[in-house]
Amino acid sequence: MYSGDSEAERIKLRLSERTYSLWSYMNQPDVLEQWINPLYEPNPGVIWPSVAPISIQLWRELYLAHTSTAPWDGMLSYVKQIKQNHTAVRKVAGQLQAQIKQALEEIRSDSDMSRGDTDNQEDHPRIAQLSLESQST
Repeated sequence: MYSGDSEAERIKLRLSERTYSLWSYMNQPDVLEQWINPLYEPNPGVIWPSVAPISIQLWRELYLAHTSTAPWDGMLSYVKQIKQNHTAVRKVAGQLQAQIKQALEEIRSDSDMSRGDTDNQEDHPRIAQLSLESQST
């Protein structure tokens, strides 16, 4: 049996007054950042892992960290930088897609296009190509 195994025993020992919660410490932003996976991205769906023996791989950097073959030291800062770069690139790509969409809408709404101007008629294939490219990304 453990000390403080029941609520009555915890009250009797006044554990809440004499001990500190690990989670209060762990949830501090500067401490929490050390333990959060920098590659984590929330997934709203359910993830079903494969438990087939062929699918199971040993994570050497974690489970063999005590051996001299573990190249994990210093990798965390690189992983964080890669994730920051990836996030920045995704943000810029989204901004560029929004700009393309807005430009296409402006071109389509342009009154010169509806008049059948010969210069603008040559742009129709380009506009169609831009429309397809912006939809596929």
